[in-house]
Amino acid sequence: MHKLIFSGLVLLLLISCSMVAYKPKQRSIDVPPRDWKKIDLKNFSFYMPPSMKEVQAKGIDSFVWEASSHSTRLIIDFGVHSNDLTSYREWPNFQEQIVRIDSRPARLCMFKHANEFMDSADGDRLYIAAVHFSEVGLGNNRLTFWLASNNEAEQKAAETIFYSIKFH
Repeated sequence: MHKLIFSGLVLLLLISCSMVAYKPKQRSIDVPPRDWKKIDLKNFSFYMPPSMKEVQAKGIDSFVWEASSHSTRLIIDFGVHSNDLTSYREWPNFQEQIVRIDSRPARLCMFKHANEFMDSADGDRLYIAAVHFSEVGLGNNRLTFWLASNNEAEQKAAETIFYSIKFH
């Protein structure tokens, strides 16, 4: 009798756990360092280190913005064809999380550049951190931040940039 009740409770627990809806990871809000500068673009804003400087960039079918320092390059692509990052799943050290940034679900990815795909755009920057928003509330537009860096520490610091994103 006790085994039957115990088995029923275990079954009930398993069923209830499988019915829990998946919720993206919500990170506590990081306050960017005081010396970081706020970048306010038309539909969103974010913070970046003072060592990064804006670089002229032009998109073909979307809004593209770029900044770089001696060791880091940040590219922002806002438009209907913004990269969803799913094509990088086979690249070295690929890690993917579904997160919430400014109350919006996003795909946060970190990986290393695959040697066979190195290009002049990222130079010798092997460590990639990127975040993609498939829905930003502005028609069919999507948003991707891509940060290429020379080391893992800067790759991890990219999360502070990403979590500082605020939509207007």
